[in-house]
Amino acid sequence: MDKEVNIKLVSANKRPRYWDERFFNNTYLLKEEQFNDKAFIERFYSLENSIGYIQLPDMVTKETSSVFFEYLADFMTAARQSEALIIDVRDNGGGTRDLIQDLAGYFIHPDSVYVVNVTKQRRDLPLNQELSESLHSRFLFSKAELDHVEQRAVSKFMDSFTPMYELDTMKFSEYYYYVLNGEKISKDKYH
Repeated sequence: MDKEVNIKLVSANKRPRYWDERFFNNTYLLKEEQFNDKAFIERFYSLENSIGYIQLPDMVTKETSSVFFEYLADFMTAARQSEALIIDVRDNGGGTRDLIQDLAGYFIHPDSVYVVNVTKQRRDLPLNQELSESLHSRFLFSKAELDHVEQRAVSKFMDSFTPMYELDTMKFSEYYYYVLNGEKISKDKYH
């Protein structure tokens, strides 16, 4: 059975918009270079009535958005005396972990070490250099690559960690850990 469909074309201003276009707070489809424009970046920060506010529209990289990270450091210094800090990640689609790593330095005590993520990779073993570098870019390291304080934290974590599934050791790599080491990430930052 044939069916004929007629569609009336409309101008751009009458076309349906994506959810993101309608409801995101002016953060939909931002361009990478905008995160290196200080005048543009200022819209994501405020400090009013002793309350600091940061909107993180994207998980940008330190390498490509250095001005955003510089502004963040300046803002965190200014917000040091605030009574509260709101970090707004609504509308943030994710990305790299550079912002997590940077912000954690203000919240993790210099004497603390936390295991915050654990993963295994399903790949040909042993993992090749490219896969190892991909894990490292997400701050994931094998236990052997960690310093002795971090290895102790991993051992303590693993003593109480029970994975949901037992993974085939012939198909999956050893565990890789994302560790927030306060001594390393809090340099030049207040706690």
